[in-house]
Amino acid sequence: MLHDWSDEQCVRILRNCRASARSGARAVVVENVIGEIGAPGVEPLADMHMLAMSPGQERDLPEFDALFAASRWRRVSVTPTGLSFTMIELEAV
Repeated sequence: MLHDWSDEQCVRILRNCRASARSGARAVVVENVIGEIGAPGVEPLADMHMLAMSPGQERDLPEFDALFAASRWRRVSVTPTGLSFTMIELEAV
């Protein structure tokens, strides 16, 4: 789970994963993804909790994409699980 960590720490975690992956390798990140402002869901409340309790935060897809790009991963697909979590498939670039 990346939401427990700051952006810097997330990039470090993802870079370490990328260092052991060949180009084209796949990985899956399972996280809460914040939707549009005003969209129903628990993600905004979880974000406030994370901001108060840890250096982490909930993120929207553009924020995840920035972390992935900084660590040499590319988002391939996004699949809602039907719960509050979303599977984000990545490819090593």
